[in-house]
Amino acid sequence: MEITAIKTLNIQHIVFEVVPLERLGIQDSVNDIGSIAHALQQIGCEPLSKFNVKNALWFFIRDRKYFDELVRSMLHQNEDELVWLLTEFFEYIVLLPTPYDLLFALASTKDPNNVSPYSRTVAYISTEVGNPTDSPSLARILCATALRKQGNAELGARIDCTSSFPTETALAGNISFLPTFAEFHRTWHLVDAEEDAEVTLSVLSILSSHKLVSQDITELLTNESLLDQIEIARAFPFQLGPFSFNSDNFSFFNHFTVNARPGTQTEVLKELVNISLHLNWSYATPLTKKLSKKSALSFGYAQLKRLKNLEEKEKILRYSLSLLQKRYPARQDLFQWEVNNLYSNVVRYSSVYLAWRSRLIAFIQGDPNIDNQFTLLVRQIDWSALEKFNIATVNEGETIVNLLHADPGSLLTKMRIIIEQCVSYLYQQKYLYAPTTTLHNVIQRLDRDGVFPSLISIYLTTLRTTGNVGAHTGAGSKEDVEALLPLLVRVLEWFLDEGVSQI
Repeated sequence: MEITAIKTLNIQHIVFEVVPLERLGIQDSVNDIGSIAHALQQIGCEPLSKFNVKNALWFFIRDRKYFDELVRSMLHQNEDELVWLLTEFFEYIVLLPTPYDLLFALASTKDPNNVSPYSRTVAYISTEVGNPTDSPSLARILCATALRKQGNAELGARIDCTSSFPTETALAGNISFLPTFAEFHRTWHLVDAEEDAEVTLSVLSILSSHKLVSQDITELLTNESLLDQIEIARAFPFQLGPFSFNSDNFSFFNHFTVNARPGTQTEVLKELVNISLHLNWSYATPLTKKLSKKSALSFGYAQLKRLKNLEEKEKILRYSLSLLQKRYPARQDLFQWEVNNLYSNVVRYSSVYLAWRSRLIAFIQGDPNIDNQFTLLVRQIDWSALEKFNIATVNEGETIVNLLHADPGSLLTKMRIIIEQCVSYLYQQKYLYAPTTTLHNVIQRLDRDGVFPSLISIYLTTLRTTGNVGAHTGAGSKEDVEALLPLLVRVLEWFLDEGVSQI
């Protein structure tokens, strides 16, 4: 079967996991991934295209009897629901190599609403893959088992899972392919000591960067009907920490639930792999083993290159969308995509990306200590511009890192005051004669009127509630503030770059 035929597969559901090459111990991608592909063929999986390490590799599970016996031998007796998934539901194994990662996935043409022996749907089970109670990557476990079966125990051990909640996983998720993918939405219920706050999160749009970055943009400018092909999926990122600058490693659960346009399976996987972040690039597997300084720097520089490529791609996407907005000013979806697309969410709004970026740069500069990382963070803000808007002074910006050590409780309060000044400025500019009200009400009204991207709204609510704790009790640990400072920086960046100009 030729690779073009893969697009015609009626894939309805995929579960996937992205693992950095350095965490798999893969140095020679062509040789190691070739060995994995060969091992899969030996356990009854038929490749759908010729081997090419630059393309997605799809394998159809042909020899069901042999494959099913292997599955039952590799999983424990109490994992019969996982056995059911592999033997009764999934039909394809997918590998997607990049210069930085290896994606492992399982795919099926069957309905994800099929029910397991435990009366749970596949779609529900898929959202649990990666949590502490389920195996994180059945596809990766399968590949490791196939390698051992063929006598390659060393590579099998390298790529296998180190735990049921592996820190080597950079990104995991599940994808359902539905004609109604554009109707996907989620609601997050936030509760704090003062208010009951319900925040409706805008899911992220996964756009076809191929169409927006390539010469296809000229076709989009002349044929409006083609705009409907730009959005290929919608994703809800569930990201759970905590992570700390002080710890030697990041521990971060990063799971995406995705609804996608039918027939876009390979394209969606490629877009997701593009935003996978290597939080622990200086470690091998297991996490207790550090790489040599030379190897760690090598992978660090690779991530820096990737960071620059990602940021450049985000700029090009936004530029292409701005061209289309001028050409089709009545198309509101173009304006929504500019804010809620996958790349902008990572580069412009994600506090995790900001913390990772600062840590990476500090590591490469040879000064990865805590003060340098936070100094780099704070210096990203144009404090003189904030001073012109009467939000905060240059002097306040210079004292933030010192306050982190000397009085973290007062810094929590200061951060709350700064974001209150920001939202009050926007509120007064947008509603000229609006009465004075609480910060909670100001944020809620601006959010209802679509002023904030969804993540910025959440960051504001988080900074407001934690700032209340600092103001009322003087409490607030240094670790709390370390986790919240990237949120403040993201809010201030958004305020200066986008917030002021859109009012």
